[in-house]
Amino acid sequence: MVWSLHNHHMAANQHWYDALNNTPGRVGPPIKPLVEHTEDNIQVLNRLKALGVRIALDDFGTGYSSLSYLHRLPADILKVDRSFIERLGQGARESEFVHTILLLGRNLGMATLAEGVEHHDQWHLLTEIGCRLAQGRVFSMPVDAAEVDDRLACWTAVGPSQSRLTQPV
Repeated sequence: MVWSLHNHHMAANQHWYDALNNTPGRVGPPIKPLVEHTEDNIQVLNRLKALGVRIALDDFGTGYSSLSYLHRLPADILKVDRSFIERLGQGARESEFVHTILLLGRNLGMATLAEGVEHHDQWHLLTEIGCRLAQGRVFSMPVDAAEVDDRLACWTAVGPSQSRLTQPV
């Protein structure tokens, strides 16, 4: 994450760079993988949060993304793993898993986002169970950074209700 921020000039502001690197004794990349879940990582995330960066817990519900992370990490956004979204519509239990994760995030004061929304019927089911944020091919195929800048400029100019960024394609 940090190298990506730096390489895309988001770390041009010295405060960003200082917040990412002011951990005593650090050698190598500024942030260790969070699976190590060290106090150093939590301190760096808290510094970023103090600068206004919103922290997202990615792929929630799978692998290293667990309930213990919700307790310790200063996350603002809970991203529901795409594996849960892929199974939407296959039965009530699958929808209940997603609905429960959305409620958990909201009850903890976090924004919730569904990853990997590929089809209109998935988006429809998600909106029925209260999901308001999503990412995936139903909205856009992957684009490069320049295209993101262009789309955000358009979104700013026309407003969110008229933009393709908020409507499935």
